Amino acid sequence: MNFLDNILDEQSHIIGHRNHIIQDIFKDHWDAFLASTPNVRFVVKEEISKFLLCGSISSGYSVYDCNVCGNYAYVPFTCKSRFCPSCGVNSCINRSNLMPSRCIDCPHRHITFTIPSSLWPFFQKDRSLLNDLFDAASFTILSWFKGISKMDSFIPGIVCTFHTFGRDLKWNPHIHMIVTEGAMGRITHWKSFDFFPFDMLRKRFLTKLLYNLSKKILSADFKKIKSNLYKENGKGFYVHAPKKTVSNVSSILKYITRYTGRPAMAESRILSYDGDFVSFY
Repeated sequence: MNFLDNILDEQSHIIGHRNHIIQDIFKDHWDAFLASTPNVRFVVKEEISKFLLCGSISSGYSVYDCNVCGNYAYVPFTCKSRFCPSCGVNSCINRSNLMPSRCIDCPHRHITFTIPSSLWPFFQKDRSLLNDLFDAASFTILSWFKGISKMDSFIPGIVCTFHTFGRDLKWNPHIHMIVTEGAMGRITHWKSFDFFPFDMLRKRFLTKLLYNLSKKILSADFKKIKSNLYKENGKGFYVHAPKKTVSNVSSILKYITRYTGRPAMAESRILSYDGDFVSFY
């Protein structure tokens, strides 16, 4: 029996060694899923591989001992994967705690940019297009602020995060943005703004995004969808920002960053798992 076997036989000395339900589900079914599902992206395989070994002694560990009583403990290394329910959540918490210190101390507005379902498959097939969502959303807001006064060319503070799915867990790429209800100008030190022309912003977002995509997607299917979207006046495009000033920017930052480094489903929503079936709410 080697040294690692001795460690594995002494579970009572391993701190932090615990199983997660989501980890158990993937250990039981990941290989079968890979065998039946072609074209799984490399980054997905990489993150799952790290996640499956999270908290395992075989991935490395630190040893702590007490020079008074002689007791010792092994602390397994964590995976640091953004998919891990434990590591990913900790990363989100650290990020959401850091971001408020970079925000301007003023009221903010929470804006959501969504796109029609007919465009979703293009983003799912080519993930590089996701950057065009950020570009179109930021251009929509920044160009409007700058256009208010050419002399001042106002610039607001914005924070953008990207969500790949909705509440029903289906693929649904959209942008969440926190915008200051005010901006700095070349001449004016600070000017408050509490009105956002959402219908105009929606049309600008539509035009900018479709223009960006048309330079990269040359298929006949996209051209047909693009034409129909213009005919339907951008049905499915929304720039949603109810007039609800966010005075506590920390709370909304926690909301929009919670999906940036964790699984789509929180482990707390899983009621039971018997090896084959999962009950969740």
